[in-house]
Amino acid sequence: GSRHRLHEYFGKFDWQPVRVPAILPDSQGSKAPSIVSIWLAQLSHFSYDHAKLKSKNPVWQSVGATWRSERGVCRDSATLLTDWLEHHGHDTRIAVGKAYLPTATSKDAVGHAWTVVRVEGIDYILESTSQTRESRQRVPPRAIVMTNYFPWYQANRTGEWRHPDVDPLSWELPKTQLHDYRAGWKRVN
Repeated sequence: GSRHRLHEYFGKFDWQPVRVPAILPDSQGSKAPSIVSIWLAQLSHFSYDHAKLKSKNPVWQSVGATWRSERGVCRDSATLLTDWLEHHGHDTRIAVGKAYLPTATSKDAVGHAWTVVRVEGIDYILESTSQTRESRQRVPPRAIVMTNYFPWYQANRTGEWRHPDVDPLSWELPKTQLHDYRAGWKRVN
């Protein structure tokens, strides 16, 4: 198969016919109701594909393929959520790296992908694979989340960025953890 740059997966799906349910009422120009409504709609539409996770060569699905199949792994759901939020004008990126996840069978950090949305200069992590009702009802406190997630690569419709302390050919944790998902990142395209 052919190789694609990660940002090439964004912006190709026609979101116009997809309605965002008004889960939260609009609150005087705040972006939060739109973000949370899209996030919860994505979570209810998507199921984690455990068989794909175990496959020897899992491919990265397009946003359209993930939407139609309603299944995928973390990178598929995070790509879908990032693209959907970006379509609605939110400043968002997919982050790829390692994370300490409460659902992981290992105590070590595992390879993972998640969505980061920036609101008023603050980055928030939206876990696009949350499958429990409890995890769907709240955004985790930023201080806890930021210590459990170690991004080494990010992308959205406009580009791709690499953590400056990460060897892109290894899955080693970065020497320094960047709590800012914008400052210090190296553009790679």
